[in-house]
Amino acid sequence: MFINRVFSIMLGLFLLNLGYAEPPFEILRSCIDRKPQNSSVTLTELVNGIVSEFNEPNCEDLFSETYEGHVYGMVTCNDIFYLIINDQKIQASSAINMSINPEITPGNIFTNRAVWFKIDQNNKSYLCIQAALTESGTGSGLGQYYIAENAFEPQAVPSVYYYFFDKDIIPITSKHL
Repeated sequence: MFINRVFSIMLGLFLLNLGYAEPPFEILRSCIDRKPQNSSVTLTELVNGIVSEFNEPNCEDLFSETYEGHVYGMVTCNDIFYLIINDQKIQASSAINMSINPEITPGNIFTNRAVWFKIDQNNKSYLCIQAALTESGTGSGLGQYYIAENAFEPQAVPSVYYYFFDKDIIPITSKHL
């Protein structure tokens, strides 16, 4: 009885861990460095998109790129910032937050100066978005990163992760000032 219970708990923890798996370190490092971490990784920069018309009501500032027949980009609708990944509009603030700074969370609007890459490793592809935290001031020199799994898989729902690595930035809206 005890062994069955321990086995069940271990199996549950293993399955729970699979549900929270994140992209491999080589993918994150390649995204940050804008170059392959090792010979098993390849990077393809998605050509700079254009600001284009978006026919959805209350949407503006669409930046998009068509890659392999699918749209990738970003748009703001009703003051909510979305990533467009493989033709799907995904609220940026819903990304899994891997930031080491509790004050900086996903959903910060960035501009079309962001760099978008397709990163391939071991027959799996990821979307990397690298953008400045802000357009001016201290945050303009700091990167924020979104990495999406399943971003190039037809009919798949992408899993989006958000990374920010500076612990010393405190937004003016902070409750800790």
